[in-house]
Amino acid sequence: MGVRLIYKDSDTARLRGNNYQATVDAGDNTLHVSVSEAEIMDYRLLPLISHLAPSGSIFSPPGKIETMTVAEHSQGFLVKLGVSCTGSDWETAELILEFGEEYLTFGAEYVAGSGALRLDDIFYGSSMDEGGLILPSAGRFEEIFLLEPDHYQAMVPAAHAIDVKLGSRGCKYKYHYARDGSYDRNERYLKQDGGRFLFPPYVVGVRAGGNWFSVGTLEMPWAEFGLRVKITQSSISCLFNIYGSLSVEPGETYRPPKMGFFFASGKEEVFASYIDYLFRHGLVRPKTRWHDWWSKPIFCFFADQIYEQQVKSMDPAAIKTENSTSYMNERFLNELLGCFAEHDIPYGTVIIDVGWFTKMGDWRAFDGQRFTNMRQVIDSLHAAGKKVALWYSPYFVDPSSDFAHEYRDCLVKHPETGEPATQYLGWLDMHACTPDYTHPKVRAFAADLMRYLLSPGPCCLDADGLKFDCPDFYPEPGLGYHDSSWGIGEIYQYKVMKLIYDSARAVKDDVMIETTGANPFYNDVQDLVRLNDLEAFNADLYDQRVWVTNLCRCGMIDTDDWLAMKNYVVGSQLKKIIYGVPAIYAIKYRCAGRGGDIQGGYACSVTEEEYRLLSSLYHAYLNAPVHPSQVFRIDYVNKVFWRKHSDGKLAGFYAAVGLSGNQAVATYSENKAMIVSTVEGPLLAPLAPAFGEVELFEVHRNGKRLKIPAQRFDENLAFIAKRCDGTISHYEFTLI
Repeated sequence: MGVRLIYKDSDTARLRGNNYQATVDAGDNTLHVSVSEAEIMDYRLLPLISHLAPSGSIFSPPGKIETMTVAEHSQGFLVKLGVSCTGSDWETAELILEFGEEYLTFGAEYVAGSGALRLDDIFYGSSMDEGGLILPSAGRFEEIFLLEPDHYQAMVPAAHAIDVKLGSRGCKYKYHYARDGSYDRNERYLKQDGGRFLFPPYVVGVRAGGNWFSVGTLEMPWAEFGLRVKITQSSISCLFNIYGSLSVEPGETYRPPKMGFFFASGKEEVFASYIDYLFRHGLVRPKTRWHDWWSKPIFCFFADQIYEQQVKSMDPAAIKTENSTSYMNERFLNELLGCFAEHDIPYGTVIIDVGWFTKMGDWRAFDGQRFTNMRQVIDSLHAAGKKVALWYSPYFVDPSSDFAHEYRDCLVKHPETGEPATQYLGWLDMHACTPDYTHPKVRAFAADLMRYLLSPGPCCLDADGLKFDCPDFYPEPGLGYHDSSWGIGEIYQYKVMKLIYDSARAVKDDVMIETTGANPFYNDVQDLVRLNDLEAFNADLYDQRVWVTNLCRCGMIDTDDWLAMKNYVVGSQLKKIIYGVPAIYAIKYRCAGRGGDIQGGYACSVTEEEYRLLSSLYHAYLNAPVHPSQVFRIDYVNKVFWRKHSDGKLAGFYAAVGLSGNQAVATYSENKAMIVSTVEGPLLAPLAPAFGEVELFEVHRNGKRLKIPAQRFDENLAFIAKRCDGTISHYEFTLI
């Protein structure tokens, strides 16, 4: 139906989209918005922009809207509002609103006056009264929904304002200095955790008048957070905190971050509308890189390190996460790889996790102690057909490291004392310094480090990829930097990740970089999205994180496995072979319950039945591994998971699908189908039209194949399955 202009005069323009109506009232500086005929918001059009002066942060008068033009264009209508800036620090300003079928966006252009301006804060949807009080936009708001870190959905309470800060830095990790000198951990009613466990997209869903809409940022902003929204039951405003890091010279044009409102028929649809806009307008990049080895199952033995220490240490006081790194050694690695071989569990990539290096910051292999020779370890894994990724975090520097001494002037500083700023890493019991990537010496060090880690040349390690961990620890904008004009906040994060990514690719073209960016603005600096830790002991949260990653079109997923819970070892892995690259973080142990003061849960054993099911599931996965060309369905509410081929003989049919309420799984290649059941009972397995007549076999671990009875019902094959944890490996049907 498109968007229609239904009324216009000199001060007013009324437009109607598919699911919304908006009235631009230039005389009153207001955008009136209705959804399904219900008035939801009176949004202030002119943003408030503050800048730093000797007296502190001051706001320029926002000006007054003087002119309005309305023009039709290919996507809908464009409304431009000319603003007079008399008495302001700006020479001229213009607001630009775009109205589309399911969205309206707003941007602005400001031209600086005779003096340079160091920008501090931008308040969208706000005005200021004569006494200097900032007034947010008015509305009726009932509930919010976020895509981070594990779907916070909350009613908007009467007694609190919700202050949502969407970005890649974890909000709970604080340096010893913040902008106002301290943080109140209870300052927000909804205390979301920033970039943990996934980088969220910059969008918030809001229910108003019984209908959902979303508000989102349409670029990676030069600001501490990608989007900050303050909302009460009767008000809303959007903020961007810049900390004086961005200067606008006299006569220079400044364009504040562009934002948009998105309207659709339901809660999930308003997010999809936002993501679709980003891709359709070329604001984010689709994933294009892929190498097939990235799809091979992953083994990372971080959890086994934790639990081996818990079981083997003779000193109760020494059982701490920071001491578990001593179990990152060659002997233990070989023991664990032997466990995979003994139980016929296939894997393709080994992640050598925290502890392989001497000290954080130096990143040199622990040769002669934990490993005889790290390069030889990697060479032997290559000879066995495996790939190796190394744990790496660019934001941690051990204060006792060589880097901390040699590059002391290149560390992020406390702005008052000039001393290196530290953040406490509880899980490693360390006050870590942070490299200042605005300093060219640090960037040169990082580029050279990639050569050492990834090059096949002499005196290098020849690893194949990096587990880029803890990106949510990047430093706060309020600290002391060598060159804050290099970028702060999300721009800083992106530039660091881009530096690592490009430097790694310059060394090895098929290098795999994985991190936790379920945000399409980070698509070009990561190859796999790691689902990250499951500290809530709720495996359903993995399903939700997969839904977010898939919705945001962020590519293939490393499904992760920490805390390696025993209760989910089979059921969770069954779903993971459907929606991502399966990963095992503990093969010798699993955990039950919570571990009290130590990280993880209480170590427990893995049964032979569980090993057999893992073997069956991983072999079934390799029959049809994940690939970017496949189409994914992730319904985390109804627990429906599948992926389908998009080309070849099976185009449009399943590559993998959960059966019987995800108690069984079927994978399909052009030559055969493999079915693994974790229960006994009747199963219905979908049949592709290309299969024609089929025969069903019960395949045993010793290689024996027994034809078993099965009956075809339309496009399904029905049979009685047995649990694949004994002599039966899986079921298989092939073309006759």
